[in-house]
Amino acid sequence: MMKKHIGYVAAVVTLLGACFTASAQRYKNVIDKSIAVVGGEVITLSDLESQVKLDGGYGSSASDKALRCEMLERMMESKLLLNQARIDSLTFNADVVNAELTQRIDMLRTNLG
Repeated sequence: MMKKHIGYVAAVVTLLGACFTASAQRYKNVIDKSIAVVGGEVITLSDLESQVKLDGGYGSSASDKALRCEMLERMMESKLLLNQARIDSLTFNADVVNAELTQRIDMLRTNLG
C-alpha cells in the first residue's frame, strides 16, 4: 500500500513540471496536446484551458501561469483520487453526484450573472 502511495506522489511531482509548459494560451499550430497522464487518464491542454475559463469566473487574482499550474494540480489530484477509488473498488451514488453537479452549475450561473 505504501509503495502505491509513493508511486502516486512520484507521479504527481513528475507531472507538476507540466504545469510550467501550460502557462499561456498562445499555442501556435497546436490543436490539442496531452500535458499529463495520471493512472491512464489523459489531461489535455484543452481540458486545462476549459477549467481555467470556468475558474476565471470566480475573480481569481492569481497570475495566469500560477492559475494554470494550480488548476493542473487540482485536475491531477482528481484523476489520482478517481484512479485510487477504482483500485479500491469504491462505488458512488449517482444521485449525490447529480446533486453536486446541479449545485455547481447553479453556483456558476449565480457568479457569472
